[in-house]
Amino acid sequence: MSAADLTDALTASVDATVATRYAAALGFAPEELRPGAVTGAPLRIAVICGGMGPEREISLASGAAVQAALKDRGHDAVRLELPQSHEDCVDALMTLDPVHGPFATGKKEGGVFHVAFVALHGPFGEDGRVQTVLERLGLPYTGSGVWSSVLSWRKRLAKARWAELGLRTAPWAELYRGGWDEDEPPEGAEDWPLPFVIKPDAGGSSVGVTRIDDLSALPAALAAAHAHDELAVAEQFVPGEEWSVPVLEGVALPPLRIVPAGGPDALFTTTAKYEDDRTRVEAVPVGSDGADAGDAPNVPAAAAALAVQAAEAVYAEGLCRVDLRVAPDGTPWLLELNAVPGFSAASLVPRSAAAVGVSAGLLYERCCRLALREQGVSA
Repeated sequence: MSAADLTDALTASVDATVATRYAAALGFAPEELRPGAVTGAPLRIAVICGGMGPEREISLASGAAVQAALKDRGHDAVRLELPQSHEDCVDALMTLDPVHGPFATGKKEGGVFHVAFVALHGPFGEDGRVQTVLERLGLPYTGSGVWSSVLSWRKRLAKARWAELGLRTAPWAELYRGGWDEDEPPEGAEDWPLPFVIKPDAGGSSVGVTRIDDLSALPAALAAAHAHDELAVAEQFVPGEEWSVPVLEGVALPPLRIVPAGGPDALFTTTAKYEDDRTRVEAVPVGSDGADAGDAPNVPAAAAALAVQAAEAVYAEGLCRVDLRVAPDGTPWLLELNAVPGFSAASLVPRSAAAVGVSAGLLYERCCRLALREQGVSA
């Protein structure tokens, strides 16, 4: 199914009034929603992907999808695939291939690009480093700035910020490599009921994440997490359902209910995300049929409101995605914020937007124009 077919199919299941309300809240004019419409001057866009770490292949898929979606909107999008070391990434940002010339800023007349679209997952992409380089180059870029990227990249920092502001996030403990007795529960988690979850402090795509149902599994789970980060986070498991909410400039897109093949209590693992076609992802726009089932709390509205608060708390900009667990009583709990979420056709963000008639290309174009507006650049 093509991206356009996916948008049509998902939109058909949502009340037209709900879709119109979402489009207006997100700032989209009716004429912008027409397939192939370009309502502003075409942009020259560098789509940055690839890079370092275990999410490289996912980033390459995101970059290809973003480039194709932006080209469909009539923009000149060029994909820049970064190599796998910090130094080489910096060098690659400084000079493109001979066809496109130096990586110049769109602020200067004759500059090659107006804006960079960051589709770079994992280290160098979400931890503030690529943002630092782009700022030094003077090139506007999509997504959060340096400080916000650092804050959301480290799960413990984001959770501490949320807890400080009274936002619900599951209790957690920090475990440095070699700094604990592996035969005992993590310090601070002695009174937690099983199960709980062990994950690297930094990283995404559920890489190195393990659910612990018995303490005998703790050493292996810690080894898996510490293979990716010297600091692991132990987090109390919240029974219920996995939800995810994209947020664009302080406005929540339709929340997504996620049910892996193992059922609601199963982890949304890397396999469940990218390999298991039995995983069910359902967009539940606030105000749509089924959003208020019986006497249950309005879960989509509560999840959306908490996601917006979470994004604001860590100063997120542009488009991000907030992951949550929703307890059986309908209460949402924050897990983490993804400053550079997946952008491929199989990813959560474009599915959410498509549910209310917003194509991936239109969404990504908006991200680019927001980045330019933030920098005071017209294009």
